[in-house]
Amino acid sequence: VSVTPTSGQAIVDSFVIAAADWEDEDIPLVYTFGYMEASKEIVLTAAASSSTTTAILPAGPAEVPFGAEYAYEVTVAVADSYGAVATASSTVQVRPYAPAPASDMLTDASELLGVSSTSDNEEQSAQLVTAFAVSLNSPSVSPSTETPEEKAHRRTKAAEIRVLLANTLLNSIKGLNDEEVGQISSAVIANEKVAFLAQSLTSVSARDEEMTEESLERSLDAVALLSSSTPNVVSSAAVQSRKVSQDLVE
Repeated sequence: VSVTPTSGQAIVDSFVIAAADWEDEDIPLVYTFGYMEASKEIVLTAAASSSTTTAILPAGPAEVPFGAEYAYEVTVAVADSYGAVATASSTVQVRPYAPAPASDMLTDASELLGVSSTSDNEEQSAQLVTAFAVSLNSPSVSPSTETPEEKAHRRTKAAEIRVLLANTLLNSIKGLNDEEVGQISSAVIANEKVAFLAQSLTSVSARDEEMTEESLERSLDAVALLSSSTPNVVSSAAVQSRKVSQDLVE
């Protein structure tokens, strides 16, 4: 699997992830793209027949697990018509997002998520939501250096952004569909969509102190929809969405 560019900035840059030259007698092949966060694989796309995807990636960790700051692995899982799966990965470096001098995160999020929502692309919306949420969860300013007024202002702005992100996710989940791809069942596809939307919701709700009544309500509505979207399938995504619900109400 390859990723282009190999280095870029969260939210600002789009990354093309390609899994070229995979062959198998038992066609069709379907491709699921993702990335590694610590030791956990995060789903970027539902299984699809295309061997290439364009994704918006969150910033990588400041630690140096792959020889460079902000580096992590992007992944692809390739499945044949019998469900046999092979995987591959490649390293990408994604620097933290920083708004332009004349803008701010709330303005950028409103504009980019607005454009994404008009395209009915749930995956891109979820990717943007996750990337913005990761930026919120890793503020560029150390809280220990803030004055009380600066801290209050930052939390107020962050709370506004989390409302926007929660609303975007809820609308994306409402647009969830169960399309079939090749011989992969609609239940599997739905589960993968549940997975990346649940992962986005986890990032949005990661900081209790920045969750307002509105963002909490939207998040709980999203959890309810996620949990009911695949009623006949017991999946890690459904378990995760219920865990998010429990965390939110505690």
